[in-house]
Formats: sequence, structure tokens, C-alpha cells
Amino acid sequence: MSVDIYRIIPKDPYKKVSQDKLNAAKSFIESAIVCDSVDLIITDTPNFYDCASNFEMITCPKCGKEISFDWWGEAMDIAWKDDFNKLDIILPCCGEVASLNDLCYDFKCGFACCSINIRDPEKLIDEDVILIESVQKILDCETSMIIAHI
Repeated sequence: MSVDIYRIIPKDPYKKVSQDKLNAAKSFIESAIVCDSVDLIITDTPNFYDCASNFEMITCPKCGKEISFDWWGEAMDIAWKDDFNKLDIILPCCGEVASLNDLCYDFKCGFACCSINIRDPEKLIDEDVILIESVQKILDCETSMIIAHI
């Protein structure tokens, strides 16, 4: 049986959100929607949060050309060796500098030091503006939502 996990992460991959704010956001989400569970992940360095089986393609944020998964995998290996503390890379297509976090992932992916994971919500929450704005206010930062289909 498949599972959908909605991951709410700060847009800034290095943003540290306090445990108190994350707990408050978790409590708010649990009171606002019906889902199987809401879990928190907190790390000292950024983690990569992907969309699992939804992951189809990566394109350059500068020139729009498709980036091969082989090149991306090598860039990720290099960044991983430094615990994802350095995400800037030279793009293979146009030679511009960008962050691995800013690549155009289809479906959305991202790096963060924390994640609020909402497992199998009863309704689609990625377009729930009130929920998203409320969570951003509680966390005191802009967020992204990664939808992983596992």
C-alpha cells in the first residue's frame, strides 16, 4: 500500500527552527487536519528531502536545460561528504553557480535542518493557504512543501 508524506521544510536549508516552534506547529497541524501522524525531524546539518517515486526530472534554474541524474548524483556525493554544509555547485549546462537546493526538481525536493512530516492526510494540504501561512507564522520562516509518494 502506498503512502503520501507531506514534508514542510524551511526554504532556507540552513535555518534552525527551535524545538518549541516545531512542537507548536506540530500541535497546530494535528488540530487542523486529519492524518495518520505528524512527526518531526531535526538535524544539525541539512538533509535532502525528496519526493520519492514522484521524482522525475531536474532542470537548471539559470538556463532551463535538463540536468542528468548521473551528474546530479555525483554533485550530491560531493556535497554529502561535507554533510551538505556547502550546496553551491557549478552547473554543467551553462557554467553558472547555483545551490543544489535551487535546482528545479520535478516534483519539488529540498534541503533543510528540520522537517514536519504529515503522513497520509485525508485532504490535499499543499494548496491549503491558511494552513501553510499559519505554519509559517508559527515557525517564523518561509516554508516549502515536499510531497513524497512512497
